[in-house]
Amino acid sequence: MTPHIIFTDADGTLWNFHDLEAHSSIKKRTLRKATLDPYTLPLLKFLKKRKIPVVIISYQSFTSRKNARRKLLRWLHHFHISQYISEINLAHKRTNPKSRVIQRILKERQLSPKQALFIGDRYRWDYQEAQKAGVPAFLLKKPENKRYKVNKATLKGVLSRLGVKT
Repeated sequence: MTPHIIFTDADGTLWNFHDLEAHSSIKKRTLRKATLDPYTLPLLKFLKKRKIPVVIISYQSFTSRKNARRKLLRWLHHFHISQYISEINLAHKRTNPKSRVIQRILKERQLSPKQALFIGDRYRWDYQEAQKAGVPAFLLKKPENKRYKVNKATLKGVLSRLGVKT
């Protein structure tokens, strides 16, 4: 089934940081140390062509909401992918978790959880939050996710499962 909406995390999912450990400090993550996953653009182009909205849900970490949104927009413009993103939402691990944001957006758009798909790189903060909201999810295949026995794929694998030949 083709989803009606895609939820995704941003850093670590759409783009990656090289020369950094998986859980390194946010402050060490700079534009110079980041690369777009090679399958991000094909995935986003496919979804835009199919009119499937892409919603980024990111934790605001240590910055204010305003600064977090500005920082996300800077990353999207840096990688020339902002035109493929329908909406950006900021979550907070305690007061506004991703599961709550997902549920709100689904309700606003009158969609069921089964009509959505979540793609993320962190088991606890992405995959489990999608599951709490009842949304099918892919956890990206990364060394730090090896131990989890859940639905995993690379972005290339997500494209393939959506029926796109890569």
